[in-house]
Amino acid sequence: MRFFLVFNFFLFSFGQIFRITLFDRQINFYLYEISLCLFLMILFFKLKLSPLFFFLREDRNFFLFPVVLGVSYLINFFEFNPFQRLVALLYLLRFIFYLSYYIYLSFWLKQQKENFQGVELGLKIFYLITFFTTATQFFLYPDLRNLIYLGWDPHLNRAFGVFFDTSIAAAVFGLVILSEKNLFLKSAYFVLLIASFSRGLILSFFISLVYLIVVERKSFKIIGIVCLLIFVLLFLIPKPAGEGGKLTRLYTIFSRLNDYREGSQLFFSKPLFGYGYNYLRFVRNKGQSNAASNFSSTPLTILVSAGIVGLLAFFHFLSWFWRRFESKKPVILFLLVSSLFDNILFHPFILFLFFSNLLSDR
Repeated sequence: MRFFLVFNFFLFSFGQIFRITLFDRQINFYLYEISLCLFLMILFFKLKLSPLFFFLREDRNFFLFPVVLGVSYLINFFEFNPFQRLVALLYLLRFIFYLSYYIYLSFWLKQQKENFQGVELGLKIFYLITFFTTATQFFLYPDLRNLIYLGWDPHLNRAFGVFFDTSIAAAVFGLVILSEKNLFLKSAYFVLLIASFSRGLILSFFISLVYLIVVERKSFKIIGIVCLLIFVLLFLIPKPAGEGGKLTRLYTIFSRLNDYREGSQLFFSKPLFGYGYNYLRFVRNKGQSNAASNFSSTPLTILVSAGIVGLLAFFHFLSWFWRRFESKKPVILFLLVSSLFDNILFHPFILFLFFSNLLSDR
């Protein structure tokens, strides 16, 4: 079982390279998800429903958010055709799948604590492979212009690694920095974070550092040096050509403002339970971009998808982790603030890495 667990992290390390697409990119999944599904099936036959009952006894409101998402999906069920219902259902099932991964694996690890080493080893393998693949990409494969026809942005001369998206990549880099104890890995990923030139994620990382100083009383001197390095590296690292390398670029700000304007209009049309999680691809009719179904903000996406009820349940869901993982509060804050600038929090890569990171906490 431990080998199977580590193998999942190995497959995960290849990101979008191992993506499988169906129906003209309407349905996407990853090779590691197939492996992870088999792993979860084994755990289910071993543990039955015991993990679910354990979480219900501990806090029955833990399941409030997925229940609200399910209700929002069903309320709008007959407004869409069968294929659209299927695609939206797969979004919902994917979230439940990752939540089940956390529930079953955390219960299993409490029973067999020696398997914590499997999660820790898997994360280390992922961190090392991701660093080398991203460094290789940055120098040898500097843009994605040849994949624009598949819905990817070019990201010219920016660090995006195997994730093919600078925001997702920067979220991974920041998560590693705030979680990892090895100083060499922290430093290496810090450079990658700056090389992504993702302003929202860099700002979110800076806010997490401020939290460490003000709330957790970490060394002001050390964190101050890190903050200084952020600004120094932003000027020293060669700037990408085009708009992507301009820290003062405005087109992304205007794009997000338009997103919020459209989202507000849709929200007021269905304020209570929204349009259903996740029918947005068809409501917005944005074509085949890899982020077309969502807004550039996770809370806004939840608000339009599941209404004000869903947004309140979402914040309650996050507060559950905030209360129980004291050492992971900077990570949770980083991802939450990042999600205000880019819709990253429910991306499968971030869900898997975030839950795995929580599971590695003893």
